[in-house]
Amino acid sequence: MPYPHLDVLQIRELIYTWLLYNNLGQNKEFPTADVKDDLELRAEAQRLFNDFFKFTIVRNPWARAVSLYFRKGGSPCTENPSFEEFCDRHIYASDTCLFPTRHKNQIDWVTDADGKIMVDYIGKVEELDESINEIASLTNNSIKLKNVNLNVNERSRSKNYKDMYNQKTKNLIAKHFEKDIDLFKYTF
Repeated sequence: MPYPHLDVLQIRELIYTWLLYNNLGQNKEFPTADVKDDLELRAEAQRLFNDFFKFTIVRNPWARAVSLYFRKGGSPCTENPSFEEFCDRHIYASDTCLFPTRHKNQIDWVTDADGKIMVDYIGKVEELDESINEIASLTNNSIKLKNVNLNVNERSRSKNYKDMYNQKTKNLIAKHFEKDIDLFKYTF
């Protein structure tokens, strides 16, 4: 699947799938106890998942909505809605992805079914340089990221996102993404 947008639970499951795939058909001699059974593979997948440093970067929901409205890739709206119509309909964090997951908020990408956060670090786009430094520090420099703007849409107005809003659209995004706004302390 090109351009997958996987959440943390899907990634955890793929680790098990990868281990399963790489261990099937490995029994070259009979009999052998070297081939891992399913419980061993699941335990190894969980150990690997726990050992990985997992992080995400979130974005101000109002700026994010403007960016998605002007997005070049993904699934564009075929009827070219007004910004107000877009805000009214934009209720899932991955609405414009080619393979939407229907996660309501950004935090839903990194939590389990009980709402427990499954990543080690959550940064903000608005503080990306600081987040990059913190990730490097938290991983003893084993993860070194670089802030490079490769996916720039000249049409987007997300840098001046406030100019796009009226009171109705501002309230729509606040209502739709209240969980992210409260959790990450975003303000308009």
